[in-house]
Amino acid sequence: MKRTSTLAILTLLSILLASCSISTDDPFPTPAPTVTAVPTLLADALSVGKLLARVETAWPSVQSMRTTFWSTEAADGGTPPATGMVTVEEVVLPASRRVVVLSDGMPTDEQIAVDGRIYMKGALVPAAIAPLVNAETWVEVDPAAASTDSPVAMQVSYLLSAIVSPFSSISPETAGQEAIAIGEVIIGDRTCQGYTFGDAGGILYELTLDERNLPCRLVQKAGASANVTVYDFNIAGLAIAAPDVATPPAD
Repeated sequence: MKRTSTLAILTLLSILLASCSISTDDPFPTPAPTVTAVPTLLADALSVGKLLARVETAWPSVQSMRTTFWSTEAADGGTPPATGMVTVEEVVLPASRRVVVLSDGMPTDEQIAVDGRIYMKGALVPAAIAPLVNAETWVEVDPAAASTDSPVAMQVSYLLSAIVSPFSSISPETAGQEAIAIGEVIIGDRTCQGYTFGDAGGILYELTLDERNLPCRLVQKAGASANVTVYDFNIAGLAIAAPDVATPPAD
């Protein structure tokens, strides 16, 4: 029973890592074909690279950001589902980060990085960090003790990584694709401009930008399934602080 629980939590961590939208990894992964040619576009065509350059130009105006990620089979992908897994990540620049994983609307895991220190609570703690600590207790994780073979090493590394623009790293193949304008798209209470493009693996992307050229939503579609990330910026009153009480650093 314990082994099953641990495997489930490690699977959860894997999904969490994949859902973190502020990673420096390419958010538009391209399969590894034998030969991938950068497409040649018409002179007046808008490339994905030029589109995302607008986001890079707008990024210095960002003081805080919230991303909400989920997977869905719904056609619109407009709002997070009431059931299933949703990952919410908040950052306050320059270096504070909080990640919360929700299952059926209830928080199951939470991680905080602030002032170079890491705090965690939730199902992952007794399963992979401190077996004698319950899931409601905050634990401070020593980054130096999270060795490469630790089940939380990748997450600790991510939590401490630099906070950068969501699309700061893309492949030349993706950057060279044409971004096709699809007009206005309503995301919550925002009217955003939509663009769509594909990749060599048959994945279709829909990216919407607000009037500042910051992203509203990214939808990654493959068949009937979609991964959805909704972005909010400069959230009034958003603050990330260490918990008042935390169990000392765990090995």
